[in-house]
Amino acid sequence: MDFSKLRFNCTNLSKIIKQDKKKVLTDANIETFATLKQKSMEKSLSDTDQKKYDALVKKFNYEPTDLILSSGTNYLKFLYLVKKYGQSFIMKGGVGIAQMVRGIKSEPASVNVLEQYFGNQLFRHKSRIYNDKIVGGLDLTDSDKVENSNKILEVKTTFSHLHFLQTVNKQLPEKYLYQMQGYFFLTGLDYGEVCFCLTDHPQYIIDEQRQIMHSQLCPNMEQDEVNDDFVSEWAKAYKSLTFSHVPIKERVIVYPIHRNNDIISDIAEKVDICREWLTDFDKIHSQFFNDQYEQKDNFKHYATDMGSRNRK
Repeated sequence: MDFSKLRFNCTNLSKIIKQDKKKVLTDANIETFATLKQKSMEKSLSDTDQKKYDALVKKFNYEPTDLILSSGTNYLKFLYLVKKYGQSFIMKGGVGIAQMVRGIKSEPASVNVLEQYFGNQLFRHKSRIYNDKIVGGLDLTDSDKVENSNKILEVKTTFSHLHFLQTVNKQLPEKYLYQMQGYFFLTGLDYGEVCFCLTDHPQYIIDEQRQIMHSQLCPNMEQDEVNDDFVSEWAKAYKSLTFSHVPIKERVIVYPIHRNNDIISDIAEKVDICREWLTDFDKIHSQFFNDQYEQKDNFKHYATDMGSRNRK
């Protein structure tokens, strides 16, 4: 199969960018290697030094594809399934799917929160953009045309006030940094912001929670009939599901991100390395199953006999 033109999604760039630190050569490694090599030319190395030297030689001989983390190779195998068999969806538990649906339904509310916060109109972009390496979909920009925009906004919707507050004074996760650099790579823009928004739950969630509480506190009453306990408890619950009572300045956390050309170059390089990995994996995958099929009539000669122990 041809993987030479496969594009990688910006949301998953962190999976291919990060390298196995145990295999990456550092400046200290190179200096130690030079020292041990010189020492080995003068006399035999001790067992400890020889082990260090052999390990460093192994590092020098690693191919770029060897440096991909296991999490990265798992992602590449998923892409392989997409390319070869058309499998592009990984089943999630009900909670995961519900979260995804809730996030999509809440996008307009998050945009409204951000427009209030920044005091200007923002523009949603639904079409995907791509170059010869990567593909992505922008959430928002400050212009109706991407090329005329001053910044890209990546929206992260939060429905829990407690979860939102846990973001305060925390460093932005690296995966969002790489995602934004991917967007810069695609658009040529130099600046963006990752915005965490405290957003009201969608109305269908609010209605569902009201119904659940009503069935618990008003078991023998119609939906439009309530008692004092329900009125009191629902008032508290409603404040946990909607946040209009929270000042707008306390409903947004902004992480500014600037273009980093070194990371963008790294992205382009890693895409080529991953395409190479997929090409090699395709050969291994095909060879394995071809060899196994050819040997199917001889399995009994190779299989481990798990029931051969003598029994009394």
